[in-house]
Amino acid sequence: MLKDSHNRILLILLAGAVFLFFYGSGQAYRSDEVWSLRIVALPYSQMMVEIRNDIHPPLYYWMLAAWTSVAGTDEIAVRALSILLMLGAAAAVYFWGRDRLGERGGLVAAALFIASPLSGVAAQMVRMYGLLVLCSAVSTGAYLRISGGDARKRDWALYIAANIAGSFTHVWFFFLLFAQGCAYLVFRRTKGLGWMIAAAVASLAPYAVLWMPVLLKQVQKTSSALAWVPAPGFSEAGQTVLLLGGLFLVAIPFLMSWWTAAGVNRVKAAEPAFIALIAVVVPFLLSQVKPVFWPRFTIVALPALAMSIAAFAPAVRRHYFETGLVVAAAIFTVMVSLAISRCDSRTTAAYLARTTQTGDVVLFTNLSRLPIDYYWDRIQPDRRVQERSFPGEIDTHPGFAGTLNSVEARTKLSQEAVMLTAELKSRSPYRVFLLHGYRPAEDAPIKNVLDTQFKPMASLSMDCESMGSYFQYLSAYSCGTDVARR
Repeated sequence: MLKDSHNRILLILLAGAVFLFFYGSGQAYRSDEVWSLRIVALPYSQMMVEIRNDIHPPLYYWMLAAWTSVAGTDEIAVRALSILLMLGAAAAVYFWGRDRLGERGGLVAAALFIASPLSGVAAQMVRMYGLLVLCSAVSTGAYLRISGGDARKRDWALYIAANIAGSFTHVWFFFLLFAQGCAYLVFRRTKGLGWMIAAAVASLAPYAVLWMPVLLKQVQKTSSALAWVPAPGFSEAGQTVLLLGGLFLVAIPFLMSWWTAAGVNRVKAAEPAFIALIAVVVPFLLSQVKPVFWPRFTIVALPALAMSIAAFAPAVRRHYFETGLVVAAAIFTVMVSLAISRCDSRTTAAYLARTTQTGDVVLFTNLSRLPIDYYWDRIQPDRRVQERSFPGEIDTHPGFAGTLNSVEARTKLSQEAVMLTAELKSRSPYRVFLLHGYRPAEDAPIKNVLDTQFKPMASLSMDCESMGSYFQYLSAYSCGTDVARR
C-alpha cells in the first residue's frame, strides 16, 4: 500500500514537472536564445569560431545544433531539448535522493527541484542551463554516494563522466567541483582522499587538454564579454534566494520546528547543504572583485540544495508537502504568465513590419534588437529601414546592455545621444521609432534628446504596460517631413 502511494505521488510530480516545464514554451525567443540559434545555424567551423570568441564551452551548442537539424527552429520544438534535459535532471534528483534518504526523501527532493523557479527558467530557455543542472545533479548524487563510502565502480565512472560533461557545458560547473572538494575535506578529511584526487584529475584532464587554451584566451576578453554582469549586492542576493527557493520559502518556519522532530537526519542534510552554500557564496564573494555572479548560474547548486532539504522528509508525516508544493508552483506559474506583456519580440516585429516604411529609423535600447530582428527578418527580410542600437557598443556582445557605472560612462552616453540625433536630423528620416524603458536611466539620454528635437506621434506609440522583449515603450517621432506623402 505504501509503495502504491509513493508511485501515485511520483506520477503527480512527473505530471507537474511536464506542465511547469512545457507551459509557455511557445513564447517568443529572447535575446540570448536568438544568440544560441544563430550560432548553431552557422557552418561548423564558423560556429566554433563564435564559441571560442564567447565565454561558454561548446557541448550544449553541439547538442543544440544536432537537435535543431532534426526538430527545426519552432519555439516549442527547440525548447523541448531544454525541457527533456530538465526532466532528466529531476529524475536524477529523485534517484539520488531516494538512494540517500529513502523513497520519501527522493520524492521531496524531486518536488523541491521541480517547484524551484530556476527549474522553470532553465526549461524555458534555449540555453545551456538544462544540461548544466543535469550534469550537476548526476555529479552531486554520485559524489554523495562516494563520500558515504559505499560507491561502486560505476558510481565513480558516472561521477567522472558527469564532471567532464559539466566542465564542457558552463564555467560555473567548476564552482560546484570546488564546493565538493571543500566538502570532502571538511566531512571526510583524508579518508579515501587519494581516490578523490584521482577522480578529480580524470574529470578535469579532457578540459585541460582540449579547452584550457581557449579558456585562457576567453579570459582576456572577459572585460567585454562579461560587461553586462554587475558586482552583486543585496538585490542579486535576494533574487538568488527567491529563484532557488521560490514558494518553498514559506515552509521555512515549519522546517525549523521539524528540525527537532524525530527522523530528521541532520548529518545527511549537512553535506549537500554545505556544497550548495559554497557553490553560491564563493562566486558571490569573488564577484566583488571580478564580477562573474549571475543569479541564474546558481542552478548548479539546486540539486544539492534539494537533497539537503529532503533530509527533513521523515518529519513530514503526509504527502501534502511535496504535492502541495508542485501544485502551488503550477498555480503561481499560470498567474505570472497572465501578467506578462504581450509586447514580445514576435508581436513587436509584426507591428514594425506593418507600420514602418522606407526611410524610417528604428532605435533599439538594451537587448531588444536581436530577438526583434530575428522575427522581423522572417516577416520582412527586404525592409528598407535603418536600424541602430543605443549605445552602439551593445552590438559588440549579445549580453551587453550598456552601463552607467561611472560619471565618465554617463557623459559618454549623453554625448553619443546628441551625436546620434544630429546624424538622424542630417539624413532627414521620415519617422523615428524608439524602443525603451527596460533600463530608464540608460535610455534617458536618447529619449530626452528625441523629445526635444522631434515631434512625438502618440498614434503610433505603444505602452506595453509591463516589460516585453527588453523594452516597455515604443515611442514614435515625426521628423517634420510631409506626412501626406504617405
